[in-house]
Amino acid sequence: MKHRWVKRAFLTAALALLTVFNCAYAETVPFDSDKWEIRAEESRVEDFLGRKNTLFIKEGYAMAKDSEFKNGVISYDIAFDRGLAFVGVMARAEDHENFERFYMRLHLSGTPDAVQYTPYFNAMTGWQLYADFRGGAKFHFNKWNRVKILFADKRAEMYINDMEKPILAVNELKRPAQAGKVGIFMEMVPFLEMVPVHISDFSYTETDSPPLKGKYDALKDTPEGTVMSWKISDVFDERTLEGKYSLSDADRKKLAWKKLTSERSGLANLARLHAVETLLETGVKVGKNCVFAHVSIQSDKDQVKKMSLGFSDKVRVYFNDQLLFSANDTWRSRGLRFQGLIGYYDDIYLPLKKGGNELWLAVSEAMPDDGWGVQARFENMDGMKLKEW
Repeated sequence: MKHRWVKRAFLTAALALLTVFNCAYAETVPFDSDKWEIRAEESRVEDFLGRKNTLFIKEGYAMAKDSEFKNGVISYDIAFDRGLAFVGVMARAEDHENFERFYMRLHLSGTPDAVQYTPYFNAMTGWQLYADFRGGAKFHFNKWNRVKILFADKRAEMYINDMEKPILAVNELKRPAQAGKVGIFMEMVPFLEMVPVHISDFSYTETDSPPLKGKYDALKDTPEGTVMSWKISDVFDERTLEGKYSLSDADRKKLAWKKLTSERSGLANLARLHAVETLLETGVKVGKNCVFAHVSIQSDKDQVKKMSLGFSDKVRVYFNDQLLFSANDTWRSRGLRFQGLIGYYDDIYLPLKKGGNELWLAVSEAMPDDGWGVQARFENMDGMKLKEW
């Protein structure tokens, strides 16, 4: 009986180990294989800094064709010279326009915002919308840096060189926790000198229980008075609103609408619904780059209500069809160091009338790949309510 028990215990342990190894194994994807889809201004596989078959990439991305990744670990080594560039991971990618994005900002080595996380929706990043998801790191130039990123459902951690302490821990990823492809990307600022970037030893490990080591605070509750549901119009050219101080029935009737639910913070990331057109030669967005974000307000009486507003990049506030406020928070629009980060930085006092009131926010995206969003919060909800759509 004793030998039978020992044998059963051994088989159980062996089966458990086999299950672990089946669920967690590193899939290495050599760059000199045909397993990559590479779209870049320039790329090649070459020996570099003592390693064979590294990937040199300039302005573009490389996606592992047959990858399927939801939870686990993505790791690689990276070497680069000094300069202004952004290099990082594409994870859980539906395609090259929709994925989770963790990246290094090579020119900010040694600063508190040397790395950042942002979701990628409809080919648009959102670094101005998610400034809280940044971390400090010091990079090695012209040497290999080890990078590791762990994903566990809605959480993720990023490590650089020190594999025991995450430099960035994200408590709530913004895209759905579903499997997709993995890859790497490299972006530069137009008209600046090229920054040589090489990638080596890229691999990913699929496992439902990656060893997260970050400290996570409880997610904050949404403050009362936050607008959590918007009607979002289809996209139009913001130039059609130039000189328009009031809205007409014709302006309203020609629009189609979709519902957008705000995130826990109150942010409505407009790129979740729409893409915008970009004139790449000048880096300025033209064509269809604006939407209306609309909410109806029911008031018990005539009263004035304070509403705190955040937006990126530009906004025109129409209240009961009249233009009440406009502002421009485009990157560097207020000085060299102005980043245009979204926040509840502007207060507007709405003259509510008894009965129904209509709030129309024309929100436009002025710069490529910085973030397109809106958020609003009322000081209190006394004597008023928002109409759900």
